[in-house]
Amino acid sequence: MQDIGKSGDCVNVYPPNPLSEAWSDARSRGARVHTNSWGGGFNLYGGDSQAIDSFMWDNQDFLILYAAGNEGPGEGTLGIYSNAKNSVTVGASGNGSSRESLYSASSRGPAGDGRMLPDLTAPAAGVSSARSGTSCGWTSKWGTSMATPAVAGTAALAREYFVRGFYPTGAETVADGFEPGAALVKATLLISAREMTGSGGGGSRPNNNQGFGRLTHDDALGFEGEDAATRLTVLDDRDMSTGPATPGAVGSFQLDLPRAGDLRVMLVWTDAPGSSFAGKAQVNALDLEVELADGSLYAGNQGFSGGWTTTTATARDRLNDKEAVYLRFLAAQTATIRVVAHARGDVAAHPQDYALVVVSPASPTGCDAPLPDGVGNSVSHEKSGGELLASWADRGADHYVVYRGESPDFMNASPPPTRMRSPTRMPPAPASSGPTPAPWATGRPTTTSTPESTPAATRRREAGPRAPSTPRPRH
Repeated sequence: MQDIGKSGDCVNVYPPNPLSEAWSDARSRGARVHTNSWGGGFNLYGGDSQAIDSFMWDNQDFLILYAAGNEGPGEGTLGIYSNAKNSVTVGASGNGSSRESLYSASSRGPAGDGRMLPDLTAPAAGVSSARSGTSCGWTSKWGTSMATPAVAGTAALAREYFVRGFYPTGAETVADGFEPGAALVKATLLISAREMTGSGGGGSRPNNNQGFGRLTHDDALGFEGEDAATRLTVLDDRDMSTGPATPGAVGSFQLDLPRAGDLRVMLVWTDAPGSSFAGKAQVNALDLEVELADGSLYAGNQGFSGGWTTTTATARDRLNDKEAVYLRFLAAQTATIRVVAHARGDVAAHPQDYALVVVSPASPTGCDAPLPDGVGNSVSHEKSGGELLASWADRGADHYVVYRGESPDFMNASPPPTRMRSPTRMPPAPASSGPTPAPWATGRPTTTSTPESTPAATRRREAGPRAPSTPRPRH
């Protein structure tokens, strides 16, 4: 925790000058998520907005969050700090039974240059927090100042998910762990948000009231043992030599959709800082495209209705550094995802890297391999004392599950057959079960879907003017 208050002044805060001193200090102590429930200034991209983007551009593993403010319900009521591009600007939802409605005072976008903000929302009404001046007291407060720490905590959990190797299998695997970039953490937050359908939401997401919606992290991250109908696929391209370097450059990825379902794709990049008071803050422009098997082409942030991308579009987003395509009720097919470089204003720096996050239908078998046809008639068995020994020809499977039943059609019987947890004899495992899953940053898509509890089960799963010199805290 960094204290920017002043003794005897409980109204204003006094951030360091330059702002980067606070972030540098936090980062040097190991922090990678920095939350700020204070702000002020005019709704424009100014020096403080630029400072946020500049620090994140130089430290792309460091995610900064700012409260949107409590100047709503009018539009364009953000402050200078919540105008930054690369950080997460947090709006406010109601709480409990009111969570589908926007907190009325939550500041609305657009940003000063027309960008869509806030990024998402979180509960802000009657949120319990530690009470100052006490050793262990609690109090309840309202506002985006309360919503923002909740999102920051969730960002830390998302980061931990990748660091500890829960991606891509859903089980902690040290060898799979990697340090995610801030863009990947932000994209994971955004893709997990649900559209708010209550009052003040502003209609279909994404919009300048709710952003991409109310944070619901469980809609993105899966764990072993959960019933899931979706899988998570990520690309964290932070190798500063592999991103698009010239306009027209294209990164193309094939994504297999092994079953019918919904497809959500989120592109986020940490953009170079814009010029202070710029009429357009974006510097490096990327475009997200999703093409289906029938040739239908959908573009990022275009054609949304009811929270989903419903129409193809020829227009492209030329303002935001976050783009989404959300498609419902797709048939099983192969989709093509493209990241296209439209413009590169930062000619002196490294190629523009980015993060791509996909939530798509999982295979009915819990993996992307075709459903095996069983071991056929190769099973043989013999009795040895009180034991029954079974053996069969190796079919190249990763593992085998043995059941005990009473008839040839026992798999369809009721009650179901008994699963044998520890069969006496198993065929030898294959010498190799394929490449070790790795983050999609290598250019190879990898997916996570939790292994099945039984082979027959189907997985289901039910982000000009000057500012005042003394910013005010946001309650």
